[in-house]
Amino acid sequence: MKNKIPLISVIVPVYNVKDYLKDCLNSIILQSYSHMEILLIDDGSTDGSGDICDEYAKKDSRIKVFHQKNLGLSAARNMGLNHMNGEYLTFVDSDDTISKFFLELLLKEILMYQVDMVVCDYLRYVHDDEIIDQYIDSYQLFFLSGTDVLKSLGKSYHYLFIPSWGKLYHKDIFKHLRFKEGKIHEDAFIFHLLYENVNSICCLNTKLYFYRLSYMSITRIKGIYYDHFDIIDALESRLRFYQQKQWGECVDATINEIIYKLMNGYDDERWDKNFIKEKIKYYKKKYSKKRNLRLCIELFLFSISPNLRKYSILLLKYIKKLIHIFKR
Repeated sequence: MKNKIPLISVIVPVYNVKDYLKDCLNSIILQSYSHMEILLIDDGSTDGSGDICDEYAKKDSRIKVFHQKNLGLSAARNMGLNHMNGEYLTFVDSDDTISKFFLELLLKEILMYQVDMVVCDYLRYVHDDEIIDQYIDSYQLFFLSGTDVLKSLGKSYHYLFIPSWGKLYHKDIFKHLRFKEGKIHEDAFIFHLLYENVNSICCLNTKLYFYRLSYMSITRIKGIYYDHFDIIDALESRLRFYQQKQWGECVDATINEIIYKLMNGYDDERWDKNFIKEKIKYYKKKYSKKRNLRLCIELFLFSISPNLRKYSILLLKYIKKLIHIFKR
């Protein structure tokens, strides 16, 4: 540390989460590592969340509150990045919480191994679940490069790297990088740009970030998941990146993911069904490489009837559930 205690910037975008915001803020201010600044970005909340931010700022000098009109999650995170002073930074969603030892353990590893960022696992929970939070002095580590992550499509650990939260970054990663504003799925848009800037990553196989499955989370996932084809835009941006790199397996995997997303979005009334069919036809015709058996079957069922595919998947899930029950 060279006798200098690193300052960590904790960036928290806030929008209409008054039922959960205090839990989130309490989990941050009670961290075992205390040398931090907490940047609360009130993104035009209308439910009193902004007042809660101001209330906490009066009690804790480490908290800085920024109020802005509703511009979206990307703009809120960018506001935090533009005003941060820390050597390291992390993002926390305002309806989630973190372990009391989140900052301490992630900082410990980033300093010990001199990596660009540290990633931990996360726990999904609903609001009434009991979370056991205790100091963990024994856990496994593994190390990757940014290129390893970009090529990890289909790997069991890939899910850890998609969200922007649950990580501690060195500030230089975001020196010339910002989230794409006006878009949903901001993490998907930034994924390949972020890891292209990262040389070394330390991964902890322990759950230190607690992801709340709240009403807001479900709305965020189901209600606006397919809005404006943003997820397709993000994946096609990633596809162009992989094509430029000439990473064939990544190109194929991304195309497959695009096709899955298109089929899954067919029932959303905001998506143009003819556009979806034409888009799928385009990718089937132009890119015919390496489709797994499951995708081939789903595409065949979809071509007969999108409902046939949908109900076949539901039936398969029901059968798996019954098998699981009978095996108990």
